[in-house]
Amino acid sequence: MGLDDANHGDIVETFSDGVPVKLAIDPAASSYRFMSERLYFVRWGTARFLVPESQMLRVVNNYNEGGYAREAMFGIPRRRVTEAYYGRGPTPAGAPELPMAYAKLLLVRPIALKVTAIEARAENVVTGDVKVVTAAVTIEGGTQQGGSWA
Repeated sequence: MGLDDANHGDIVETFSDGVPVKLAIDPAASSYRFMSERLYFVRWGTARFLVPESQMLRVVNNYNEGGYAREAMFGIPRRRVTEAYYGRGPTPAGAPELPMAYAKLLLVRPIALKVTAIEARAENVVTGDVKVVTAAVTIEGGTQQGGSWA
């Protein structure tokens, strides 16, 4: 799983959408928490990924963000077609094929949002000339304005 996490274990059984595994090291013991005891086979266009359950929302978010985010799946194991692949490939076409619990989170169309108010908070001096300003932003839109999920 790269330099961020390591584990090994036995495949418990197989399903059409993935495999449950019995890991030798409890995933909760890792500070990174990348690995899970459930791995999903995810098809996304011509790309094929092996996604730990803990990373499924990352796949959903990458799809929903569109653009480069769809290419930025290099942290999730992907089947390589050639040895020249170093984590980035062409942007996958279409939507990823996910189990229903995650597929329902994929956006059907973009959500239109409108900023209706910005309230600046007090300026805080962090150090020297470095200052931080926080703000509260109020938005209008989302599902109330026609945004929708699958």
